[in-house]
Amino acid sequence: AAVFQPFKQVIGGHTRQQGGTGLGLAISRELARQMGGDIALVSRPGHGSTFTLWLPSTSDGTAETGAERSTRARRHAPDHRVQGLAEIGQRLREDVEQILDAIVTRIRADPSFARTAAQSQAALEDHMLSFLTNMVQSLVIVDTTGAMDNDLMQDGQRIRSFVAERHGVQRARQGWTEDMLLEEYHYIQEELEGRLRHMGIRDADETTLALEIFSRMIGVAVAASLHGFREQSVTQPPAIRTTGAGAA
Repeated sequence: AAVFQPFKQVIGGHTRQQGGTGLGLAISRELARQMGGDIALVSRPGHGSTFTLWLPSTSDGTAETGAERSTRARRHAPDHRVQGLAEIGQRLREDVEQILDAIVTRIRADPSFARTAAQSQAALEDHMLSFLTNMVQSLVIVDTTGAMDNDLMQDGQRIRSFVAERHGVQRARQGWTEDMLLEEYHYIQEELEGRLRHMGIRDADETTLALEIFSRMIGVAVAASLHGFREQSVTQPPAIRTTGAGAA
């Protein structure tokens, strides 16, 4: 994956004898993906490297015209097919507010969340927009860096954990239960999975990988949220439990 990054240097310093990747491969792969295809690489040390450029044909095997391929590759065209984790992340980034709206709508419609009926849209959304945006951006980072363990991903995890912990604190203040908090994250996972399933992703393995990444991030977020929730519940019981005749 590293060779498709712009200006990737294998050897650092002023005395290096080999150059970097430049921009050629990065631009070529982006152009191929915009046309619904990709560039793949197989490399064996001491034997050589094989780069394969593929572009899709029509279902009956006949070649597409340039106009047909251009139409199909347009992001919002009916026949557009998503290719690669980066494009999945970019598409989800465009839909993140709709995903959040769907989650809040489900919360309002669920009888087990009846105590939240009077809460405002802003209160129900809390800081989940930032959390969701960070999650989908992680797919772009994984695709462009070729790794799950790098500085960008670690920083993103710290941000998500902080937001998730504060989210748990806020939900405790709002009078939520732990079951409600867990159900909210269940809704998040279901909405993300639903969007992925309807994106027309060419490679099923990319869908599986994206879902695995989301599942891992949500698992960490749930643990952080529960920690914040429980700490807040111990130090300051929620206002919803202290109202009424006996509150004084």
